[in-house]
Amino acid sequence: MEADESSDKALTTVIVEALTDQPRSGAPATFTPEQPVSHWTPREVAEEVRKRRIVETISTRSVGRFLKSGRFIAPSGGVLAQRQAG
Repeated sequence: MEADESSDKALTTVIVEALTDQPRSGAPATFTPEQPVSHWTPREVAEEVRKRRIVETISTRSVGRFLKSGRFIAPSGGVLAQRQAG
């Protein structure tokens, strides 16, 4: 299509159609994004928080350590900028 000098809109349509997932046979998906985090792998959680722009970067290993710690409530104040009076 590029060689034919087709319009950008026509080229975009062809690309989207080529990359669109077609329906597949078999069982439907087992997990949905609405399920509790405890049903996700650390890799899936890391991908999701990056996708939602909750954090810019986070490793799968960091997510795994966080989930293993059981600390699911965020601290009420800033953690990095705290200084102890002394």
